Amino acid sequence: SGIPVDPIWYEPADRAALGKKLALPLDRPIIMALSGGHGLIDLVEVVNQLEKVNRPLTIIAVAGKNEALQQKLTDLPNTKHELKVLGWTNDMPDLVRLADVVISKAGGLTTTECMVSGKPLLAVFPIPGQEEANAKFIAANGLGLIIKKISALPGAVERLLREPLQPKPVKPASPAAQVI
Repeated sequence: SGIPVDPIWYEPADRAALGKKLALPLDRPIIMALSGGHGLIDLVEVVNQLEKVNRPLTIIAVAGKNEALQQKLTDLPNTKHELKVLGWTNDMPDLVRLADVVISKAGGLTTTECMVSGKPLLAVFPIPGQEEANAKFIAANGLGLIIKKISALPGAVERLLREPLQPKPVKPASPAAQVI
């Protein structure tokens, strides 16, 4: 049945309505980058690497409660992509459902939320143990890719935008909380 997630993750998403609600343009791919619960992903470096992607992007960088990281991201010089920097937000389900690609650690909840939402996850630097197992699971089932070198990020994003993954059917038939 998978990890229980809020039932909102199972609701269909109206992309146009979400874009309007979150004031995000829908004329280019949306890449969402999460710093992780302990801030283990250097979002400044992620944004810098995404500068190498040739097509125009909207990048949503979520720093969570890390105000110093949020300020560093806000202080970045102008990028060729549209950059929206967020701190802690309750809009995570809408943001993930609007994103074309999610860049994050492969924690259990994030992995499940991406899987339920049908969004490819670029699992960055999986920690040995559970994260590594989650990352291998998403890669083996066509749900995302594993990124072990930050320099591989631009190519992985371009690949996912050019050739969307063909996931194997692993989505739970019903929310885990209902099954339990």
